[in-house]
Amino acid sequence: MLLRKLDKIPQTIERRQSAIARMENRCAQARDTLTKTIDNINVIQPNAKIADEQAMTSARLEYEAQIILDYSAQKVEAARSLVDLLDQAEQEILGEIKLMESFLATKKTFDQNPLAEDYVEKLKSRIQNSTAANDGEHYCLCRGLNVGQMVQCDNPKCPFEWFHVECVGITNRSENSWLCPYCSQLLKNTTTDENRINPE
Repeated sequence: MLLRKLDKIPQTIERRQSAIARMENRCAQARDTLTKTIDNINVIQPNAKIADEQAMTSARLEYEAQIILDYSAQKVEAARSLVDLLDQAEQEILGEIKLMESFLATKKTFDQNPLAEDYVEKLKSRIQNSTAANDGEHYCLCRGLNVGQMVQCDNPKCPFEWFHVECVGITNRSENSWLCPYCSQLLKNTTTDENRINPE
C-alpha cells in the first residue's frame, strides 16, 4: 500500500509544479499588462477626456495588481501543499522502516534461539505425522480445513502457518505483523530462558 502511494508522488509533484508554472505565467502576463498601462499613463496627451482615462487607467492598474496578488497567493499555497505532501510521505516511510526494524529484531531473536528451533521442528514432525493420513490439508489450532477468513502467522517456522480468524479471536487485523498463540508463547519462553541464563 505504501509503495502504491509512493508511486503516485512523482506524478503529483509534476502536476503541482505545472500548476505553479501556469500561475507564474499568468503573473508575468499581468505584470506586462500593468507595465504597459503605466507606460500609457506617461504618454497620455492633455485633453478633455483626461479625467475619464485616468479613472479607467487606475481601475485597470488595480485589477492587474489584484490578479498578480491572487496568483502569487495561489502559488504559495500550491508550494505549501507540495511540501506537506512530501513531509507526509517521509513520515509514512519512516514509520514503515521502524515497523520493519521491529519485526526483523523479533524474528532475529526467535531465529537465533536453538531451543525454539528444536521445539518447532518437533512440533512440525508431530503435526506432519498426524496429518499424513488425512486427504485434505488442515490448518489452525482447531485442525480444520482452509475455509473462511484465514490469517497467516509471520513466523516462517510456524508449524500451523494459517489460522481461522474466529479461532484466534481476531476482529480487526490492523497491524502488519502477527504471531500465532504458539509462536507468541514460544517467543516469550525463549526470552524468559535467555534472561535466566544471561541476567544483565
